Amino acid sequence: MMHTYIHSTTDIRRAIQYPMTDKRGQKGLRIEGIRCGGGLVDTGDKRGIVEQFNIPLDAAGRHRMKGVDGTYPIQGYKTTFSFSRKEIDPNDPEGADKALDIIQQVMDNRAKDRLYILIAQKDGKGGLWHVHGVECAVHSSTLKALSGRETSYDIMRKQTEHYLEKAGIEPDAGENHDKRKRTKGAMHRKGLERQGKSWMQDLETRIKGAADQATTKEEFRSLLEASGVTVPRESKTGWTYAMEVNEGKKTVTKKVRYDRFQEDFSQKTLNKQFAENFRSHQEANRPEKSTEEVQSAERRLPDISSIMGDNEDEFQLV
Repeated sequence: MMHTYIHSTTDIRRAIQYPMTDKRGQKGLRIEGIRCGGGLVDTGDKRGIVEQFNIPLDAAGRHRMKGVDGTYPIQGYKTTFSFSRKEIDPNDPEGADKALDIIQQVMDNRAKDRLYILIAQKDGKGGLWHVHGVECAVHSSTLKALSGRETSYDIMRKQTEHYLEKAGIEPDAGENHDKRKRTKGAMHRKGLERQGKSWMQDLETRIKGAADQATTKEEFRSLLEASGVTVPRESKTGWTYAMEVNEGKKTVTKKVRYDRFQEDFSQKTLNKQFAENFRSHQEANRPEKSTEEVQSAERRLPDISSIMGDNEDEFQLV
């Protein structure tokens, strides 16, 4: 299958410069095609593109400045879409346009009203087509941050497959993808056990189960420990998780950082989940009103029928 990535960036300038800068030995050959969206104008140079991105970012207070917590604000999202040779032939002279047509539909439909740029390239070794995308972290009109399905890896992957099929291209299952070993999915497949479920998937399921129940970080940690998961390292952006796994005759401890899973286990997302769980818990445990309270409330309501009278038409507009 085509593999996809989405990562946040705190430096929009560097995110844009990377795909637009020639590597050694690729002078003038690295960029095969460019598309701009969301109102972005192709100025033909990196500086002009960066300046346009900075307009909504500065207006939203997302300057490239370290905050009081020692972190920088998210300025954008870097996306990567790589096509296998079965999906788009490396020798196809229209390969860049085909790739950009598909990815532009994904970008336009995943999030609205934000600047983005797409750059089509070929791999240096295998010559496979791939597209680098950089999108602004805020909507241009509202200056609200992208969130939820707009930054979801799963949504992006599903939409990519949808528009591949819409273009008459069958998504590659992965056997013929030269970059298969680099994908997150490969981490799941690498530890595949006989029952068809890898330790990585097992760990992800345990973490998600704890996150779906917890209302605080402390409760989350307790639920993790109860399911056999430990947290050897914490950071402001996310945790590292560990679980004991049987490998033949020995037991080893596997450690995985939060951003290596297909699910979003960043601290920001988990905090939102905890808050939502707390609200749901409060709502579920709110005592129901007694019969006397309901009857008392009903007595306080005005008698609409007496106000209306026998002729309801007298209140209708003419």
